[in-house]
Amino acid sequence: MTSVAPDALAQEETRVGNQNGGMDTHLFRPALDSKGFLTMNGTDVLGADDISFGLVLDYGRNLLRTNGDAVPSVLVGGVALPCDLGECSGGQVPAGVAHGVPALVQNSFQGTFAFNYGIGNVAVVGIQVPVVMMAGDATYNVGPATEFGGANYNTVALDQQGIGTVALHGKLRLTRVEKTVGLALMLQAGLPTGDANKDLGADPGVWFWPQAALEHRFGATGRFRVGANVGFRGHTGDNAGFGSSVLEEGAVRHGNLGTFSAGLAWRAL
Repeated sequence: MTSVAPDALAQEETRVGNQNGGMDTHLFRPALDSKGFLTMNGTDVLGADDISFGLVLDYGRNLLRTNGDAVPSVLVGGVALPCDLGECSGGQVPAGVAHGVPALVQNSFQGTFAFNYGIGNVAVVGIQVPVVMMAGDATYNVGPATEFGGANYNTVALDQQGIGTVALHGKLRLTRVEKTVGLALMLQAGLPTGDANKDLGADPGVWFWPQAALEHRFGATGRFRVGANVGFRGHTGDNAGFGSSVLEEGAVRHGNLGTFSAGLAWRAL
């Protein structure tokens, strides 16, 4: 039986592999405090010296879908066997059609812990700490390809557990929603920790997110709420990318985001 020597490309430890920087696949973002619409911020604030604690859980499946989930084969003694990492060299992995996984991130859990403190009945300051748990099988022949000027690579199984970022935030209420249309300004900034950015779980560098929130309430008791947020989410650091030979929807490169959300709520009791 013929043995196949391990290949250096098969020893990459992260989904970003030999690329610089990183990428965050978490588009879900919880509201800054308990006055929001779950994923969108409201304009109200905590009372003076009031505090709040929170935990928001979210889950994503099959993020960044590949264009071929078959496991590539290697000839051993004239028999085609599925690759194990360390067996398939770059030349033995079929290009573009056998990546070994349906998506680069097959399972992604995130729990965001939050703390807030009210200041003078007009502002809130706080912190959010997202804990990420991401899992997936080993991948083959993934990476930036020719679109982003890099070579593809193989990776070991995805097993990321830890804190994604530590983010500080503040919110300033400009108008009171119970008297007129509510208006508030917010700023959030975060610093990635560990290597979650290399496993598609955090931005590649320091990120910042200024936002404005608008809210109005209807009815004598304000039971029905409508609101909207608009902002810009930017970050420092290098952006990782994956080529069209890897992803089903075409080439993707991480970058800054303009953000907008709208929501409504009805208080049952």
